Amino acid sequence: MLKWVNKTKIGYVCLITFIASLLLCVSYFRTFDDFEYSMLDFRYRLRPLQKVNDDIVIIEIDDNSIKQLGRWPFIRNYHALLVKILGVSGADTIVFDVFFSEEKKED
Repeated sequence: MLKWVNKTKIGYVCLITFIASLLLCVSYFRTFDDFEYSMLDFRYRLRPLQKVNDDIVIIEIDDNSIKQLGRWPFIRNYHALLVKILGVSGADTIVFDVFFSEEKKED
């Protein structure tokens, strides 16, 4: 064996490789996800209440919306009308979290 390679260095390299492999396996198989989620919930309960901004409004599409307006996806005219009404009402920013996957249909 070479003189400059000593057994301690080889041991450290093997140990570091083993620990890195173990951490990658734990991460890949998502072993501690439930624990992480429960700790996240715990930290949210511990923190002080956050100040609520009354200027932010969330408009969601739920089952009642679908019952009143018809099946999903709504025609795009509904979305355009909503944007127009919000703009006239003074909305500074409008964000859509909707994926328009179908082709536009003229109604």
